[in-house]
Amino acid sequence: MKAPQMRVPHPGPKTREQLERLGRYEAKAGLSSGMTPDTVMIERALGAEVEDVDGNVFLDFVSGFGSLNAGHCHPRVVEAVREQAGKLHQAMSLGSKVRLDLEEKVISLVPRLSFLEAACTNQVVKEEEPFECIRCSKP
Repeated sequence: MKAPQMRVPHPGPKTREQLERLGRYEAKAGLSSGMTPDTVMIERALGAEVEDVDGNVFLDFVSGFGSLNAGHCHPRVVEAVREQAGKLHQAMSLGSKVRLDLEEKVISLVPRLSFLEAACTNQVVKEEEPFECIRCSKP
């Protein structure tokens, strides 16, 4: 990919069609409720470049609102996800070594922390909010 690159005027026909479909099925309070007709419907992404369903390539200045600091599909991140997915997908109410390793790493990076506690009010944590849901607390 090489951004920017416009194959068709944005929003293209596939983008408009998919946004219309999304509006029929997703709750108005969902993540896409603020999407405008100019929203990019992503087909694939790499680094700081995203390609929409119409073949247009854009620079991503949002970066997942901070969740993609390494860029889209960074090879080291992709490999780590593959490796972890082959072992364990999710264990919220169970302990795991990867969970322990992450908690120890976060605490080592922020010395004033002695204990991590999830402070989310929602049961579902959006990918943009993992560290917003951690607060300092004493055991």
